Amino acid sequence: MNKRKQQAIETKQKLLDAADALVKEKGFDAMSVDEIVALCGVAKGTFYHYFETKDDLLVYLTRAPYDELKRKFAATDGQPYLDRLRMFMTEWFRLVEKYNLHFTVLHNRSTLLQGDPHTRSQSQIDQGRAMLLHCLKGAVESGELKPDTPAETLSLALIFSMQGSAVYQAQNPESFDVAAWSDAFIPLVFHSVLTPYLTEN
Repeated sequence: MNKRKQQAIETKQKLLDAADALVKEKGFDAMSVDEIVALCGVAKGTFYHYFETKDDLLVYLTRAPYDELKRKFAATDGQPYLDRLRMFMTEWFRLVEKYNLHFTVLHNRSTLLQGDPHTRSQSQIDQGRAMLLHCLKGAVESGELKPDTPAETLSLALIFSMQGSAVYQAQNPESFDVAAWSDAFIPLVFHSVLTPYLTEN
């Protein structure tokens, strides 16, 4: 990669980091492009070189945490599938706790902004469901789970429940403890939901 391309990548990331900080400080609607470029020390035209509008940031801001999760998940390749499942759920709830208050709303807006549903990137629910399904199908193939395990149904049930907790937390940020729920939910999945399908039972 040449120096010019590297600088362009770094400048775009600076803009995203500045926007991310401002979102967490005051919310997306309250921040302005002027504040973003001032924080970065670049001209306003630089912002519009990388993003058509302020709303265009939404796609990038809401995608980044889940790209991070996908990288961490990929790094567990080769480990037992049920360990990967536990890791995925733990990390997913960690992201909810860290980003959810602003990003639940922002993600819904960004999904609408990405245009045709057949061409836009996968939603966080679709991405999460795909990783859960990969773990469950892999566990069946490796013999960790029984052949009759309903992997498709379980992956949907789990992601719907997990996403539901994220929505609830966004509505009740002062009273809902994501970390405590994660500590209760994950053992429940392994001790109750998956128990009938474990090969050692």
